[in-house]
Amino acid sequence: AMGPVLIDPPSHSSHSSPSSPSSPSSPAVRVIQHWIDPQYFAAVGAPLLVGRHFVREDTLREVTPVVLQQALALELFPSGDAVGRRLQQQVRGSDERVVLEVIGVVGDAQEASLSADYEQWPSMYLPLRRRSGEGYLMIRTTGNGEAVMPAILAAVRAEARLAPVLGLNTMAQRDREERKEEVQIAGALSGMGALALLLASVGLYAMVRMAVEQRRREIGIRIALGADARKVVRMFFGGGMRTTLLGLAIGLPLTVVGLALLSSEVGTRAREVAVAGAAVLIAVMGVAALASWLPARRAAGVDAMVALRSE
Repeated sequence: AMGPVLIDPPSHSSHSSPSSPSSPSSPAVRVIQHWIDPQYFAAVGAPLLVGRHFVREDTLREVTPVVLQQALALELFPSGDAVGRRLQQQVRGSDERVVLEVIGVVGDAQEASLSADYEQWPSMYLPLRRRSGEGYLMIRTTGNGEAVMPAILAAVRAEARLAPVLGLNTMAQRDREERKEEVQIAGALSGMGALALLLASVGLYAMVRMAVEQRRREIGIRIALGADARKVVRMFFGGGMRTTLLGLAIGLPLTVVGLALLSSEVGTRAREVAVAGAAVLIAVMGVAALASWLPARRAAGVDAMVALRSE
């Protein structure tokens, strides 16, 4: 089972007592809370970095033990001394706080989530006690997970006949389902972006070609006087690229703002936004270079006598 909660970061006092917890030194941190059994970390492949895993006896302790995800441990305890420290968890719907004691830190794991929105929050893990309600059973398999799903379903129903199985999915299937809407939005935005890039490239090509036609006499004179064809190409190619750079100077800040807003809506990481922005920039520069080079190369092929005679 899992869900989002708030926890108070550690105070300046290293060990708060359950009877008199100290006041937090900074605002509460939002995390995803998981209730798990001792075999959970082995199932999801989360490595133990420091401390220990849960044992059955942890459910009987007066102070609830907790295992932190590495990102959360570094956020709360930058010095790296998380094990043995205590946190306060805010009880939802009241001002009461529960004291938690850190017993271990684990690395990242491939986990199922209730919503893709929660992926931006770090995780903490508590020992699973007997409780009613919906829960998840994580099963690690070798080979094709989809092929063994019927056998898994039969085994679960045989062991727990009265417990309804609401769904059975591989992690890949669950990930695809959760990101379906994001993929559709990304596809629509990519299509509009490709269309905009196509229109811009056609417009740039037409502009450079028009410049070549308008300066046909000048090109003929330059070539007749011995101008190098490469200089003619550079002249028009440079003009097209300067126009592109001017457009990027105006549009790039707007693109950064748009990507930042999109990132905040879908929970995209900053690194992914930066990679997307760099890819767009490279694509625009590449298409603009091609759209400028084609008519510029055409200009270098102008016959001087034909150009002068036509004028």
